[in-house]
Amino acid sequence: MDFGFSEEQEMLRESCQQFLAERSPMRKVREMGERGRFDPDLWREIAELGWTALVIPEEHDGLGLGLVDLLVLAEEHGRTCQPGLLLSTSGVAKVVAEFGSDDQRAEWLPAIAGGECRATWAHYEPEGGWGPDDVALHAKREGDGWALSGNKRLVSDAVDADLFLVSARTDEGPALFLVPSSTAGLSVTPHQGLELSRTLAEVSFDSVAVSGEAKLPLDDARANIERALQIALVLQCGESLGVSEALLEMTVEYAKGRVQFDRPIGSFQAIRHKCADMRVDLEGSRTFARYAALAVEEGFEDVAEAVHAAKSHIGEATSRIAGEALQIHGGVGFTWEYDVHVFLRRAKCNEMLWGAPAWHNERLAGMMID
Repeated sequence: MDFGFSEEQEMLRESCQQFLAERSPMRKVREMGERGRFDPDLWREIAELGWTALVIPEEHDGLGLGLVDLLVLAEEHGRTCQPGLLLSTSGVAKVVAEFGSDDQRAEWLPAIAGGECRATWAHYEPEGGWGPDDVALHAKREGDGWALSGNKRLVSDAVDADLFLVSARTDEGPALFLVPSSTAGLSVTPHQGLELSRTLAEVSFDSVAVSGEAKLPLDDARANIERALQIALVLQCGESLGVSEALLEMTVEYAKGRVQFDRPIGSFQAIRHKCADMRVDLEGSRTFARYAALAVEEGFEDVAEAVHAAKSHIGEATSRIAGEALQIHGGVGFTWEYDVHVFLRRAKCNEMLWGAPAWHNERLAGMMID
């Protein structure tokens, strides 16, 4: 099986690299981390490039491309630690395109494609886990609509989102709702977290009233939410892969230029072994991420195993790569002037978000026993 990108996907990668290098280099990413993570001018340009429309069907003003194409952008966003709005928004768009009603698609997808609507998924809860059965936020029927009550934590980009995809539990089982951020009773409280370039927040629902049309018409809610999780996990794996690539590149360059005992430290066998181990972890992560994306897009029989294995491996591998990068840089790796710590923060956060490796390993073990 060929895990390389097509010629068109490589062209998309090159254009993404060029745009981010010019419009959102690490210097600007750092500035956004200090003064706020959202840049409306940058977002407008991203929408004009068609990135927000990538996985939206053509009949809703999109480009009609697939998850593997979006993985290209995820990798490049990770390579420069971009704020996560594009990936959060695209993940929600993909879910709405697959599972939304005709009215929901017509209302939200053109707005997302044009950059007028930014979205994210409010899924994880303080006392719960990441699976469909871990959801506790309650959706109670009230007339023709619903009332949502509960709290969500670790919601990416919630501060700048216009629309929330909300996981809830009804008396009939799990469900998904589309809730505008302006809805009465909904509040967003930012977390003070490890990340510099991405916001996390707690989103509270105090008897938030939504219409009956806000609920996605899921045929099999548990299976549909599992697929939505798989989409989110693939995008995060791609982002982490980009983080690993950037860390290895900057570490090799540093080892070539850092002189100790009248020799570049990259000539020392111990350093070369560390860089080789980083490369092994990186190439393994690349295979896991791209196979998982194909499995989700094409509906392979082993899709669940592929996604859980990818998240488990890439979460740990990216953190190992970040740790080795810090070791090779030595003391300067801890300083504000070097970028290593920015990527280290993203690596450690991604390892835990959407389920720590141990959680995914436990689910894999359960599948093997079954």
